[in-house]
Amino acid sequence: MNRRHFTAMALALAAAPLGALAQGNYPNKPLTMIVPYPAGGAADNAARAAMNAMSAVLGQPIVIDNRPGAGGNIGVAVAANAKPDGYTLLLGHISPMVINPHTYSKLQVNPMKDLAPIGLFGSGPMILVVHPSVPAKNLQEFIAYAKAHPGQLNYASAGSGGTTHVAMELLASKAGIQMTHVPYKGGAPALQDLLAGRVQAMNDALPQLLPYVKEGKLRAIAVTGAQRSEFAPEVPTAAESGLPDYVLYGWLSLFVPAQTPMDVRRTLKSALDTAVTSKPFTDFLASASSPKIKPISMEEFTRFVQQEYERWGKVVRDANIRAD
Repeated sequence: MNRRHFTAMALALAAAPLGALAQGNYPNKPLTMIVPYPAGGAADNAARAAMNAMSAVLGQPIVIDNRPGAGGNIGVAVAANAKPDGYTLLLGHISPMVINPHTYSKLQVNPMKDLAPIGLFGSGPMILVVHPSVPAKNLQEFIAYAKAHPGQLNYASAGSGGTTHVAMELLASKAGIQMTHVPYKGGAPALQDLLAGRVQAMNDALPQLLPYVKEGKLRAIAVTGAQRSEFAPEVPTAAESGLPDYVLYGWLSLFVPAQTPMDVRRTLKSALDTAVTSKPFTDFLASASSPKIKPISMEEFTRFVQQEYERWGKVVRDANIRAD
């Protein structure tokens, strides 16, 4: 190689983006997924199943790092501040990603700016349930009962400002009813008091509550999907029960630090798409009463997240919901 060729190559290498040089053989070591919730919960279980399937595609292990606290904000901050090299991933859940920025007055990071969306690996409707002592068999009867007893119907949530809280405030707004919010430190104690009859209603992810409906310990009023759930086909949607605008889904997704190189993001997206359609993961979804995931492009998912951010921001502002 003559000096002219050597100099030209050196200049080209100097001008090349560092990310492109560093990521040529990505991934070449284990990855870490930050889960902003405790181990053993529904979100954690789904993350582990998805990352196991994704690990098989990438050829590298993906280690789960549980960082619970502050409604998911702690784990989100850890991930946002991580090195943007593709080796730190985040379980993105609807609450910390698009609801918490509106309900918390002070956050260490801005999820919409400091993290980049990759894709979905879980999405499903919520289900409104009541304790059997409530004399309502369907959504219209539930609304009528709440109107006849304003403020006397107590509903449980997993915490102020979270999905289970905001979803019920949206219902109250759409139906024109008044209910009393009883926040708990997590879904488990909220469900325990609902089963005991100390609170009368709750709206949570369908897989969380459906087993108790099937056992007769809770009564299903409506699901929040656009169509009935294949796992509870006998339960009507809120839309077909008189609230056409009450359609909402909880979701789980993959995010990375915002400055992660685009080629790395696309590698992760391709691996995620393969993982969520693999038999091990679809078997997990079926066992968890969760619908299969149809991959969408990274650009479509980014637009979806922005739409969710704007939608829930309006709900939070209209109901004046605060989490701190």
